[in-house]
Amino acid sequence: MGESLTTLEAFRQSKSIPPEVLEGAKGVAILRRGDGSFIVGGGGAQGVFLSRTRTGWSNPVSIESWSVSLGLQAGHTTTEVVMVFNSDDEIASFLKSGTYMMGGAGAAFGKSSASVSSSGGPVPKVAVYARVNGVYVGASLDGTSFHVDTKQNARVYGDATTTQDIIDGKVPPPPGATVLWQALEG
Repeated sequence: MGESLTTLEAFRQSKSIPPEVLEGAKGVAILRRGDGSFIVGGGGAQGVFLSRTRTGWSNPVSIESWSVSLGLQAGHTTTEVVMVFNSDDEIASFLKSGTYMMGGAGAAFGKSSASVSSSGGPVPKVAVYARVNGVYVGASLDGTSFHVDTKQNARVYGDATTTQDIIDGKVPPPPGATVLWQALEG
């Protein structure tokens, strides 16, 4: 959870995410991802997802992400990602299956500033903010899969705990959750 807090604070301090975006968010996923590639690439990420509830933010749900890519590409990057969800349906889909396919092309040398991509109209269903550090050049077809990290959630909250139990606050929050909630509130 500490890396998620560090990532969120870096985005807030750089003003990469406008305060009103987080104020209106229904859910937030915060991940730190590492990728390496030479023609074929792959990477993984760990982080947390929080849903807005009637009383504030939910307990953090541990999530993970795996990606593969194929294309004219070479390099290694570390990417900090904040996904802002504005749709209950999109949150349900993310927590249930969470598999997304996307194509990408780009270059990164050293630290790059945050960028945003979104889908879903004037108020996007999901806005994705990313900060990249590393060296990458190429064009690729990428596939990314997001999953609830049930093993990590069992370690934190107990074996019989479901994702919905975590979000509904049926289990005590883990250490550090309060600080993460405060960071989300700005």
